Amino acid sequence: MEIATEANNTFKNDWWWRAKLATCFYKLGMLRDSESYYLDSLKLEKMIITSLEMAKIPIRLDQPLKAVEIYKTSLAIFPSDVSLNTASARVYEMLGDYENSTLIYQSVLNSEAYNLEALASIASENFYSDQPEIALKYYKRLIEMGISNTEIWNNIGLSAFYSSQYDICFTCFLNALSMSDKTNVADVWYNIGQVGCGLGDTNMAYQAFKLAISLDRGHAEAYNNLGVLEMQRGNSEQGRLNFQTAIKLSGYIFQPLYNYAIMAFKNGDFQECFNKLKSSMAVFPDFPQCKALLDTVNIIFISK
Repeated sequence: MEIATEANNTFKNDWWWRAKLATCFYKLGMLRDSESYYLDSLKLEKMIITSLEMAKIPIRLDQPLKAVEIYKTSLAIFPSDVSLNTASARVYEMLGDYENSTLIYQSVLNSEAYNLEALASIASENFYSDQPEIALKYYKRLIEMGISNTEIWNNIGLSAFYSSQYDICFTCFLNALSMSDKTNVADVWYNIGQVGCGLGDTNMAYQAFKLAISLDRGHAEAYNNLGVLEMQRGNSEQGRLNFQTAIKLSGYIFQPLYNYAIMAFKNGDFQECFNKLKSSMAVFPDFPQCKALLDTVNIIFISK
């Protein structure tokens, strides 16, 4: 910062040194001073890199829309710039505005058809928008470009399954397992279990979830699904233990709470059912089945 300050005093009309001094202030946490120097730098010379760096300040201050405005201002001068568009799409994605982020990523692909981030993001958005066949097309494009890893093959396997292309589904999961390591192999087995449930092969699903848990003792989703299968097999006590473990491991999923509530309802423990339903709705307030069961429990309480 001392060098940049001295250079700024010597070269008063040099945008680069002003931007470097702004970066120093940013790293020191002096965000307002940093913003001031970035603005001075942009007045001297409109540069893409300066706008990208300055946009980090409102993001750090939890003002993402202000960052988008900075990107838009710079895009008016540098239209269709890939780095500015990509950064803007990331912010929309962070805000949960997937419609805008997808539109921007599409424009990025129009300028740079091999952009990996845009391809992966559009594929993911199509998958979660119930368009797995379109997602499959984008994931295959990534494979064609030489991107081959566990995550890609896992996503292709899921997209193929939900597109009813069962002939390539398991081959993709085998490829994912062959490339996996200790950090992600449990997720692959969990997804294989999901496919088993979808195909009605509960034995395969049961073994897959068991493997997922053996590889990752903190896999809450696998414990929850294993609990459901145990309940279907008539092992209510083992099912209850699995639901309890899933609840302890994770506070961000509502399914184990809801499943535990159903089990308590069937066992006639309406108070425990009520408590778990309330906890489930605290995580996911708009789950219709949970609301319906809660109404039923309330009616039972009133009748008593």
